[in-house]
Amino acid sequence: SGAPEEGFLLFLAGRILPSKGLHLLLQAAASRPDLPRLVVVGDLAAMPAYEREIRAMAPPDTVFLGFVDDPALLFGIALRARAFVFPSLVEAMSMALLEVISLGVPALVSDIPENRSVFEPAHVVFFHSGDAADLARGLREILADPAGAARRAAAAREFLERSYRWPGIARQYEETYRGVLAGQGGPN
Repeated sequence: SGAPEEGFLLFLAGRILPSKGLHLLLQAAASRPDLPRLVVVGDLAAMPAYEREIRAMAPPDTVFLGFVDDPALLFGIALRARAFVFPSLVEAMSMALLEVISLGVPALVSDIPENRSVFEPAHVVFFHSGDAADLARGLREILADPAGAARRAAAAREFLERSYRWPGIARQYEETYRGVLAGQGGPN
């Protein structure tokens, strides 16, 4: 896959745009030369100027894997990460975030409302969205306490398995539809 064997920081997005916050992670990394290697998965080609900026900011040992469309390969990469960093500035609820957390990978995520509406500090380490200094603080926190990061990751995984499995989601949809139909009172 091109990724290091294990212990790296993972950034993942389908298309890497400024709203995904990779530049914030790189700013935070610049203040922390002792960080593990960074692996970037995603398509940088959508915005050539941003790609140039990102490549210029990245530490020399950063691995850019490009877009990975094979889920098994992608999950295999994620499982080897020490932590997943999700610095999005704006996002709908991200399937990538849910998928990586469901693998039990410790996560450092921006405190945007979409992330806060699903996860709690018992599940992930939050940092202030758009704040590279606070992202660096979050990196220190997650890397300094591997046991705590593993406990959070396990709690997040268990929470997702309990709350976001397809049978439960299907039941919620069914209840919503039944409620709507009951409220209509049938044909007149």
